[in-house]
Amino acid sequence: MYLVAILIFISLAALVFYLFHLRQKISSLTVSQDKALESDERFRLLLQSIPNVSVQGYDKHRRVNFWNKASEKLYGYSHSEAIGQLLEDLIIPDEMRETVIELTDNWLAGGQEIPADELILKNKFGQPVAVYSSHVMSHDQHGNPEMYCIDIDLTTHKQDQIAIQYGEDKFKNIIKSSPVPYLLHDSAKNIILINDVFTRQFGYTLEDLSNLLDWGLKVYPDQEYGLEIQSLWKKRFEQAERNSGIFEPLEIDIHCKNGELRTVIADASPVTGSFHDDVLISLYDITERKKTELALKHSEAKSRSIIEASPIPFALHNTQRDVVFINNAFTRQYGYTIEDIPTYLEWGEKVYPDEAYGHKIQKIWRQRFEEAIETGNPFKPLEIEIRCKNGEIRTAMASATPVMGSFSGEILVSLYDITERKKEEQQRMLAATVFQYSSEGMMATDADRKIVTVNPAFCRITGYSKDEVLGKPALLLISDKQHLTFSDNLMEELESKGEWQGEIWNKRKNGDDFIAWLTVNTIYNDDGSVHQRVALFSDITEKKEAEMLALRRANYDDLTGLPNRNMFNDRLAQEIKKSNRTEKPLAVFFLDLDKFKEVNDTFGHQVGDHLLIDAAKRITDCVREADTVSRLGGDEFTVILADLDDVHSIERIANNIIDSLSQPFQLDENIAYVSASIGITLYPNDAQNVSDLLKNADQAMYMAKDSGRGCFRYFTKKMQQSAWERFNLLNDLRVALSKQQFELYYQPIMDLKTGKTHKAEALIRWHHPERGMVNPADFIPLAEDSGLIIEIGNWVFQQAVQQIKLCQRFSSDFQISINKSPIQFREHSDWIAVMEQEGVSGSNLVIEITEGVLMESREQVEEQLLNFRDGGIQVAIDDFGTGYSSLSYLNKFDIDYLKIDQSFTRNLSPSSSEMALSEAIIVMAHKLGLKVIAEGVETEQQCDLLTEAGCDYIQGYVFSKPLPAEQFEAFLETTTDRKIR
Repeated sequence: MYLVAILIFISLAALVFYLFHLRQKISSLTVSQDKALESDERFRLLLQSIPNVSVQGYDKHRRVNFWNKASEKLYGYSHSEAIGQLLEDLIIPDEMRETVIELTDNWLAGGQEIPADELILKNKFGQPVAVYSSHVMSHDQHGNPEMYCIDIDLTTHKQDQIAIQYGEDKFKNIIKSSPVPYLLHDSAKNIILINDVFTRQFGYTLEDLSNLLDWGLKVYPDQEYGLEIQSLWKKRFEQAERNSGIFEPLEIDIHCKNGELRTVIADASPVTGSFHDDVLISLYDITERKKTELALKHSEAKSRSIIEASPIPFALHNTQRDVVFINNAFTRQYGYTIEDIPTYLEWGEKVYPDEAYGHKIQKIWRQRFEEAIETGNPFKPLEIEIRCKNGEIRTAMASATPVMGSFSGEILVSLYDITERKKEEQQRMLAATVFQYSSEGMMATDADRKIVTVNPAFCRITGYSKDEVLGKPALLLISDKQHLTFSDNLMEELESKGEWQGEIWNKRKNGDDFIAWLTVNTIYNDDGSVHQRVALFSDITEKKEAEMLALRRANYDDLTGLPNRNMFNDRLAQEIKKSNRTEKPLAVFFLDLDKFKEVNDTFGHQVGDHLLIDAAKRITDCVREADTVSRLGGDEFTVILADLDDVHSIERIANNIIDSLSQPFQLDENIAYVSASIGITLYPNDAQNVSDLLKNADQAMYMAKDSGRGCFRYFTKKMQQSAWERFNLLNDLRVALSKQQFELYYQPIMDLKTGKTHKAEALIRWHHPERGMVNPADFIPLAEDSGLIIEIGNWVFQQAVQQIKLCQRFSSDFQISINKSPIQFREHSDWIAVMEQEGVSGSNLVIEITEGVLMESREQVEEQLLNFRDGGIQVAIDDFGTGYSSLSYLNKFDIDYLKIDQSFTRNLSPSSSEMALSEAIIVMAHKLGLKVIAEGVETEQQCDLLTEAGCDYIQGYVFSKPLPAEQFEAFLETTTDRKIR
């Protein structure tokens, strides 16, 4: 409705121009007329240049006599091209030509009015133009009819869906020109003459108005008004007398004889040169002009209200570029009122996002003004960003229209908000960019499932070019690996839900299959029918392979391919649930390969891996297909026997596994022998969950090892009790050192040649506050398993060094031996530096190790042993002959002593095999330059036999048990410089 009001205003303004043109004949209205013309010209110029509303004027012969700028833009004809041309030759299509001529001529001749309607006209280039056309009838200065057409371009305004109405009537017919009415009165105020025009115009004759008294009673609307005018009239006469007879015309209202009230400009002229004599009064009727003035005021107010009510933001600034008006749409859209931005400076500071941007836009704005002034072309619209009062940034297309036809005067600025359109454009550009550069393949199909476009990623992934797939079926890529019903299921879901997502097997142009993650969405028409479907896919083949590999690694052993600990736990949990349903028991085996470490160290890890692979196969061959064999790590395996109908089959399977693994392993050119120790636990008898079952089987496996290996043992409650005791003992062991519960005992070592004691072995003892003295055989393995042996071993070393310093008063070369566990070699400890700091020589210390340390054959072990040698610390092999003895170790490492284990000395007799072995060890050691110490010597006979065999030192109860430090020092006091024997 805003455009309707604007059109009404424009039409009225145009007609006003002609009304005022007719009034030019009235010479006494010159001043008022100029003001009306000025106002009329202002709105006529606005009519000429207002954007997007085409106004054309046609004379009685249908020839163009008015053609505004919007008409030039809409129809393509310039002003000069259009003026004087026939209506039907310019914009009327051929099929409408006769009808338009007939209707126009009929209306111009006084016939039926042409109604407003939507029309399809044509432009200069013959192209159709959809407009909403309204028509206004007027007359030129000669009284000839003329027609104005007001056309709104529906191609740009159709979306506004404005129902154009044209409901206001034109001004009444223009009052025809006539001679000036007048009357003449004499000095006695008697009216002596009234002309015919007066009578015709106001209805009074001379008989009606014989004197000015009658005039006052009849002509003025009321008595009060008459007295007021008479007073003014008298004053004007007096002023005229003083001003050389110049009478200032007076505007008065006349009550006509027929009751009509009219307004006139009354002028008085003295006939004889004096206003005291006859006076000729001229009455110039300005009733119509007054109406016109009111119409102008109403029109201007209407124009303002139209702009005020327009949905398009408007701002008007004057010649000083101050903002003098903004409409409601501006305030509503951007938040500012006229008080917020009264000048161009406030506009620049507040409306533009920042100062730099404001300067840039103002510069472009001035350039556009200059271009419009120089070329005469319309102002070229400018896209600007506006910061709203609430801080929001919006985008608008700004256009400027000069109100008076010149950009040096008032300028009407219109702002068409294009924020959403810009967002849509950006979204479209972003979508196009994503489509072009996305790493995902994209494909669009029409409603018939034919490919209409693909992106570069599609071509890169599939190997097809764009031309090769356009128009082809959407299912072109589906691989034969995909299930036959897949396509039907896919289309069914798309039809019902409009979208689908999932994995799919596709095929490249070269025939290679690949797995894709596919997403399909549907774009619908307004009527709900399918417009397009858009498919996005990515090649996830490598990802799926990686997932499968990760899944396999997470659940299967890389070496043997058996389930690993993770899958074992899952399988066992499932079998427990199944057992609860079937009420059938299940068994869990925990299996460890005996002597595997020796094979690994002897032949290398690669050979050891081959043995594990073979062992896994042998174990699997001994169980049913439904059973689970897994490798937990190292040489540890587990077996789950489920759905057991006969528990006696458990022992049969266990024996089969033991027998199979006891057979020799052919490993390339080497043959290796191992055995298996198996722990067995039952569900639900022994435990109710996975962790407890595995723990029970592990305990039973250790019992099998303690029982001689190569056998199986069932879990018992006694084992569980033993495990708890072991657990509690370990907890106590963790605090024993901090609570000073350890003590070192020293057992003397006698030199058989001299009978003197210049050596001793330091042995740790644990005084438990509740358990009493704890056997080292019970807590040393715990300390090694838990890693506490490192801290305990360092404490033993520190105590031994201090004891060496005390014993040096008996002999400067006194030696104390300490045991060092294989675990202690895993961490570097700079004992030599500590001894130097304490002033103790390395030769005063002997490190006792087992053969197992040498078998580790790690660089760290070798490095530490060499450091001991370089520091003067001697090394003894403890329990020699009981382990995996190898002369190569004795030759490789700089060993000083061999200690014969007490298992040999305990049963020594002249003809015993122990004697023969002891003699062999002594001879071998001496040949290698080593000294021999015999442990566990308890009788004089054992001592004599060892002396005869050439043994160097003995250690045992035959002359002293291990003694606390104080007793040991007392023992040394009594034995210094004398032989024990």
